[in-house]
Amino acid sequence: MTFGWLATQLLEPILDPTEMPKGPVAALAMPSNVLADLKKVAALTTNDVYAIGMAALFDAFSDLARQSPQDFARPQNWPALSESSRNYVRQAMSRLEKFGEDPDRVTAAGAWASLGVLQFMIVHDVREAESSLRRSVALHPAADKPWDALCLVLVSSGRWEDLASLCKDR
Repeated sequence: MTFGWLATQLLEPILDPTEMPKGPVAALAMPSNVLADLKKVAALTTNDVYAIGMAALFDAFSDLARQSPQDFARPQNWPALSESSRNYVRQAMSRLEKFGEDPDRVTAAGAWASLGVLQFMIVHDVREAESSLRRSVALHPAADKPWDALCLVLVSSGRWEDLASLCKDR
């Protein structure tokens, strides 16, 4: 099952088809009204680090998909983001860094995981993404998604020995 299929199944019945983005990354872009609601949730939350991270991720994805669907997954995406989207992502990353110091290990781990995903997928800072994801798995080793994201970072860097070591540790 892909994210695109899931997004289509969840959103298609409730959205006007003219609101759905078109192109190869359409599943990663959210209609403006849905994105606005997600950003409100992120702004109002006191500790939902995943809402903060997802709002920033989908803000950036939507911005990039509207601008240039063909060039969506390239490292030069960060400079291609609109200033408002870059500012939103920066603010979310700052909030997540603060939550990374939360005394609750699960909250802190979720914050580092969300930050790592933003650093990798939007900012394309592999070194910082790896560091954040390693902090996440150290704080909450039972959480699967940070391990998966860390594997993706290592694969994308061609660091096969580090990946093998990580898989043994897991």
